[in-house]
Amino acid sequence: MGSHSYNSTKASLRSTMYQGQSVDTIFAQAKKRRVHESMDPKAIRLRECRDSDVHPMTFPIMFSLDVTGSMGRIPAMLIQSELPTLVKGIIDSGVTSPQILFLGIGDQYSDDAPLQVGQFEGGDEQMELWLKNTWLEGNGGSNAHESYLLSWYFAANHTATDAFDKRGKKGLLITVGDEASHGSIDSSIMNKIMDISVEGTLTDKVLLAQAQEKWECYHLHVMEGNWGPRTLGYWKDLMGENCIEVSSYKNIPKIVAELAIKHGQVAQTQTQTQTQTSHHSIML
Repeated sequence: MGSHSYNSTKASLRSTMYQGQSVDTIFAQAKKRRVHESMDPKAIRLRECRDSDVHPMTFPIMFSLDVTGSMGRIPAMLIQSELPTLVKGIIDSGVTSPQILFLGIGDQYSDDAPLQVGQFEGGDEQMELWLKNTWLEGNGGSNAHESYLLSWYFAANHTATDAFDKRGKKGLLITVGDEASHGSIDSSIMNKIMDISVEGTLTDKVLLAQAQEKWECYHLHVMEGNWGPRTLGYWKDLMGENCIEVSSYKNIPKIVAELAIKHGQVAQTQTQTQTQTSHHSIML
């Protein structure tokens, strides 16, 4: 995975084509009413973001999308218009090898697929494929909570990246939604979702802290509608400045690109400096 190049021209042409299609046509799992087998976490134990000849210095990005209710507009917007601009902007900034993994998030208590997991991809067609394979389940319950904490659990326990393992550089993990996260997971929840057990009860705070060891974590909080303003306090208490208020969901691609550029450029600059210092020491 992740060995393909991103062609923004072809991606833009396809996004124009998608504009003439219904959401149910683009996201085929909507009609099938089930998680795509390739994104079912029961069969997934590790997602890797590795360097290659095509991408010698990968920058991993986990893009975790709430796929319940009105939040389903965001994956549709990405595939029909904004994803090519987002990725091209990151690459043009000098972050030449972004690798994006899409996650779909729902409600661990009421949804059939509260966690869906793609692959890290750098190619335009491959990136789109995982996004299109996501089931926009649309339920989410009525409890003002979704299972964003599953993103942190997966990032902390089921990912491996060359950025971190080889270069000691964190990737970028962004959750997007308008509700609060459920406060904890336990073995009964994880057995249902991933067919695995966890020890004790893991809280949102613990899981976020674990994810932050390898990932720069942000939450983009959508303030449109009724839930956003009501649940903002939860996110501000949990994440502080890394909770970013979003007045319109249409602003999300721009913010994601800015965060990727910010952290991707820092990671690459630090790596290049370390390499130059190492070469200088060898010459001495």
